[in-house]
Amino acid sequence: MKRTRLALFLIVIMGLITLVGCGSEEKKDQNSQKDVVEINETENEEENINKDYVRGNTPGNLSNRGLVATDGKWIYYANLNDESKLYKKEIDGIKNVKLSDDSVSYINIIENWVYYSNSNDNNRIYKIDTNGKSRAKLNDDHSVSLNVIDDWIYFINESNMGNVYKIKTDGSKLTQLNNADSDYLIAAGGYLYYTNWSDFGIIYTMTKSGKNASRINMDYGTFTNVVDNWLYYVNGYDSNKIYKMMSDGTSKRGIIEDSASYINVVGSWIYYRNESDGGKLYKVTTEGKERTQLNDLASVNINIIDPWIYYQAIKGDSLKSFRMKLDGTEIEELKIEE
Repeated sequence: MKRTRLALFLIVIMGLITLVGCGSEEKKDQNSQKDVVEINETENEEENINKDYVRGNTPGNLSNRGLVATDGKWIYYANLNDESKLYKKEIDGIKNVKLSDDSVSYINIIENWVYYSNSNDNNRIYKIDTNGKSRAKLNDDHSVSLNVIDDWIYFINESNMGNVYKIKTDGSKLTQLNNADSDYLIAAGGYLYYTNWSDFGIIYTMTKSGKNASRINMDYGTFTNVVDNWLYYVNGYDSNKIYKMMSDGTSKRGIIEDSASYINVVGSWIYYRNESDGGKLYKVTTEGKERTQLNDLASVNINIIDPWIYYQAIKGDSLKSFRMKLDGTEIEELKIEE
């Protein structure tokens, strides 16, 4: 997958030889598609951007591989210090529990279920209850960029040329939504947003039933976030600077002069890896003000659960998981605790 090649390029720049726990996301040969529902056979969905959707993780986290998610009581995370296995930790306590030996990414929490891509099984979609029971496989395809919205999972199917698919949270109604090599999939409102590698990496949008696919603008965009009808992205046509525009493509503007990656937008702040300063973690307001350095380590996969930033950085000879407060204080390594 193109995202992996970009991530590996950035990691080489910061001096890493391998990225532990990321797993392979290269293109796979076409897998079983016998249960795919054709687009024109799907049920009529109400495409209403004002509808209140229940989502399993934030757009910013999912653009950073979705390694952390929360249900409000527990934080669920891929513990890189234990082969990216699925753990949960009390938000207001010290209890830390391993839920599964699966190596996970794109974690989503809906009600009492955890959904994820399992790199121990060719990145197929799995679910497990929040107590670590009733584990089940939902599909047979190499699946990344999972966005769980209500009772649908939207994802990129690397077993079929990176096309966007959806599947019910019970594993039924597998449906192909486009015919484009896609990346950085984000579901927001009634729409899906994605980087279209079949069209030079330009950002596209379509409805959640796969209709009306079209360019938003002409930029090569990655690390997409959609927050409050604003779309934030790294503009590959302008030295990887951070841009924003309305989700309909209007009001485009640059945010900051830094070359950036791994952006995560929360409230009025953008957290990002600053490629112009050795990959260190920075933040800046969505208006481009109060630019602030937060750490001294080259960092990747920036996930945020208020009031914490979860990220990975090199320590010794391997990549480790860390967290720190949103202002850069209280940095600590996430270690294995039984």
